[in-house]
Amino acid sequence: SQDATGSFQRPVKVVRHVLVVDDEPANAALTGAMLRAQGFGIENAHSGTDAIRRANRQKPDLIVTDYEMPGMSGREVAERLRANADTAEIPILICTYADVTADDLRPADALLRRPFSQEDLTSTVARLLQGRN
Repeated sequence: SQDATGSFQRPVKVVRHVLVVDDEPANAALTGAMLRAQGFGIENAHSGTDAIRRANRQKPDLIVTDYEMPGMSGREVAERLRANADTAEIPILICTYADVTADDLRPADALLRRPFSQEDLTSTVARLLQGRN
């Protein structure tokens, strides 16, 4: 007879997908490795245009983007994603070496200064994903 508590069922671990946007392969690899270590699925985009195309297609749970990129800055990426109803709700984290404030980077949800630790990234990502199904 089947146990009523369902103790045989293993909880299904939902893999969260993060789109990492960076024109610098070394930065993208490091950020991706830190997130993979936390169990996230990673997709990479190498430009703002590429990021917007992928975000529309894949609807990641979170976008982590570099600020200074040729062509389209991380801030512009955030503005374009916010302007589109399909991607407006995706949390966006901008990472930068530049001396900018979170206010400068609206409409992104958070700012992380490089170099950041695994702990900084993990806690920021956890905060951005809190309360999202």
